[in-house]
Formats: sequence, C-alpha cells, structure tokens
Amino acid sequence: MAAGHVRKRGNKWAAVVFLGLDGRGKRKYKWYSGFDTKKAAQAELNRILHEMNEGTYVVPVKSTMESYMLRWLEHVRDRVRPGTYRQYEWLTMQHIIPHIGRIAPDKLQAEQVQRLYDGLLHGDKPLSARSVLHLHRVLHQAMGRAVKWGIVARNVCEAVEPPRPKKVAIEFWEEAELTEFLRAATSSQHYIAFLLLASTGMRVGEVLGLRWDRVDLDKGVISVEVSYSYTGSGYELEAPKTEAGRRSVDISDGVVAALRAHKSKQAKLRLKLGEKWEDNNLVVATGTGRFVLGHNLRKSFNVVVERAGLKRIPMYNLRHTHATIMLRRGVHPKIVQERLGHSDISVTLNTYSQVIPGLQAAAANSLDDLFSSIQTPISKA
Repeated sequence: MAAGHVRKRGNKWAAVVFLGLDGRGKRKYKWYSGFDTKKAAQAELNRILHEMNEGTYVVPVKSTMESYMLRWLEHVRDRVRPGTYRQYEWLTMQHIIPHIGRIAPDKLQAEQVQRLYDGLLHGDKPLSARSVLHLHRVLHQAMGRAVKWGIVARNVCEAVEPPRPKKVAIEFWEEAELTEFLRAATSSQHYIAFLLLASTGMRVGEVLGLRWDRVDLDKGVISVEVSYSYTGSGYELEAPKTEAGRRSVDISDGVVAALRAHKSKQAKLRLKLGEKWEDNNLVVATGTGRFVLGHNLRKSFNVVVERAGLKRIPMYNLRHTHATIMLRRGVHPKIVQERLGHSDISVTLNTYSQVIPGLQAAAANSLDDLFSSIQTPISKA
C-alpha cells in the first residue's frame, strides 16, 4: 500500500511520498512542494497515492523533451534504416526541439502538441499535411517509448488530432504514352533503367542498386535485395524497408533480350576502358562502371519526356504506370502487390483505388451475357 504525508515548509505545504528503501536500506522520499494550503497538498498526495496503488505513478525526473528526444534518437539509430533515422533526426531538430524542447516529458500536454501541429500547418512557412502527419508518427513513437521506459504515464499523442492528408490522384501514362516514351528513350544512355522501371514496377533506388548476379536471364527473374538511395548525407546501399520489399520479380522475354544486349555492350565497354572501368557489377552504370545517381537519372528522364512531347510525370510514377496497366489488364492485385513489394495488399488497393471502380464495372459486364439470357419474371397484378 502506498504511503505518504503532508508537511509544512516555511509558509508553504508539501506532499511527501515514500518511495521505498535504497540500496543501503535508507528510506527514500519524494517531495512535492509549493502548495499554499494543507488541503491542496493533501489533495496532491491523495492523487499520487492513488496512481501508486493503480500502478500508473511515474517518478518525475529532471528532464526536458530536448534531452529525451536526443536519448530516443540514440536508441533508434541502430534499429532503423539510415535513411529513416535521418528523417527522424531532421524532424526532431527542425520542429520538435525548437517548439517543445524545453518542456519536461511528464509535463507535456496534448494541447501543446496540437498547437505545434496547427502552427506548422498554418505558419509563415507552412508544412504539408503529410509532413505534419509524419512528424506526428515520429513523436507518437518517441512518447510511446517514454511510456515503456517509465518516463511518462501515458502517451499524450493519443489525445492529439493529426491532419489527414487529402488523397491525391496518381498521375500515370496510358499504354500508348508509355510505348511512345520507351521508343524515344532507346537513344538514351539510361534506356535500360527506364525499361526496368516501366516493366517491373521496381523503385528507382532498387533499379540503381541492381547487380548482374541478382539477375537470372535464363529464368527471367530479378531478385530485389538492395536499394541505392539518397539518405541525407549522400547515396548509400540499403536493405528494403520491409521483408516484402525483398522479392523476386519475373521479367518478360523482351526485357530479357534487352538486358542481354545491354550486358554485351557493357562488357565491350569494360574491355575497352580496362583499368579505368570501376567494376561494381551494376546493371545500370555510368560510362566508367560507377553508380548512377538518382538526380542524374531524373534529368535524363525529363529530357526524354520533353523530346517525346509527353505530359510530365515524376520518374517514380513509371512504377504507378506499371501497376495501373497490370490491374487494367486483369492481373490479380495480389500479384501486383508482390511485384511492387508492398507489405500488405491493402496498401496496393488503397494506392490504386482510382483504378478499381473501372475494374468493378468490367467484372460486372463480363457476366452480362450469363444473366441476360435469363428472362425477367413478370409480376402478376
């Protein structure tokens, strides 16, 4: 049973809570001072004793959100991908610490967090709803860890209302537009990269990090195991975010033929350059065998799009184009999910929901000849 008492200190009253014995057998107490009346101190004592009996009491520590968030970042550094960690770190340093860093974790109120979100949404340099939602997820995760560590009794982010980003319609090319793009791209040094993006649905970083030993040309299968992406301080090879991201993707005979031709051309260039060739065994490489940087590939993509006179879409949306075409051609969403490396089929269905209604109508019409042969009964008066 929790124990404590109230005591007068000068002109003020204090609630004194018994915390047990220390390592040397001495009694430990926690003082809560500054109350004007004995009644107020007693009320605080009763509240604390109730929490202790309920098992929700947390001993206050002299800490701030700044010191706690830095400790949390240290904790997650080796538990998340480098790119993910840098996002956590950037959001913490740019938005969490400057706004609520001086508040003690156990004193942080939901209203203060809500005010932070609202200010970032409507301030002089407003953030997008998606960015604020990402910030909320980071802070929610950090405060959840604070609960587990016994620093706070509850996660204040549970009582906060994060923004809901508006669903943006995905831009993609129709089949004719994609065909026109690939025709125009045949003269580009990055043609094979564009072909892989369009024909496999792989992410840009996955294509840039693909090595020849992960491509089985005899079986027509690509094994996706790494991604070459910009992480904040430079480009790095990273493992997929989820286990589903580590996957095998089947490729068509036409893509296999294009890869064989590309590999042969690359081998001739390697022999020609000799020691000047940097052998990274990359499928998509520079003229000297090095990694192609994402921003350079995007520049090349935009040049081809401009030359072909096509509508502008982000290069990443070749992935969306691939998925949309497959769904429209009747490929099962589960197969599309596996090709894209989504962790759950719901991600695929939610992302491409704008395509689904058309598929529903097509499915209904496919049964029309079956039911149209059945005569509709005429009801008798």
